[in-house]
Amino acid sequence: KVSGAVVCGNQTLAGAKVSSQNNPSNFVVTDQNGLFELDELFDTDTIVVEKQGFDCDSLAVQDQASGQLIGCSFDVSGSILSDDGQTDNFQISSGQKSVLTKDGRFCLSGIRFGDQICASRAGYVASDNIVINSTDDISFQFFKLYDVVGTLTVDGESVGNIVVSAGGKQTVTDQNGNFEIPQIYGNQQVVVDSQAYFVEMSSQNVSASCNQIVVSMQQYYDA
Repeated sequence: KVSGAVVCGNQTLAGAKVSSQNNPSNFVVTDQNGLFELDELFDTDTIVVEKQGFDCDSLAVQDQASGQLIGCSFDVSGSILSDDGQTDNFQISSGQKSVLTKDGRFCLSGIRFGDQICASRAGYVASDNIVINSTDDISFQFFKLYDVVGTLTVDGESVGNIVVSAGGKQTVTDQNGNFEIPQIYGNQQVVVDSQAYFVEMSSQNVSASCNQIVVSMQQYYDA
């Protein structure tokens, strides 16, 4: 036996027909509060929901015990934000279903409870995938990938073979003090490993809009 409520969006739906796919003659109609109880179901049965004037893809069945939606698929809408202000042509997908954002919004059809929604776009890193457990809007945050390009100097002179790191990645300056750290994102700090010199430490903040820098350091001298 399954008991629950039929919902459309965030509202329960009265007068909806709830039936067994394996035995269509086994059905009930939801009461004024959208509630129902359906007996004599098979272990591998599927619940079918119907109501005149409604697309089944917009309906779902909510199990009262678990609070989980089961049965029909539904639409998932949401928004995206990116740290560089871009909002169009970000890909939102679940399995074989995929749409592109427009003006920062998207709507993905045919989603069921427990489906995982992913977000991507070349040149960006997206926030974590989202497992759908409600019909509420969802949102993703995107961060633009960028390369840090810079030069390291000590007392005004370029210095090679010094380790420079940022965003969990590191590299070594070349003989002219130049370095490049590729594909990092967000606001980061460039840090120099100065063990080869007795120097006053210096670091630089970087971001997608400020990624070309000069790191200047001063060597300590004994008095």
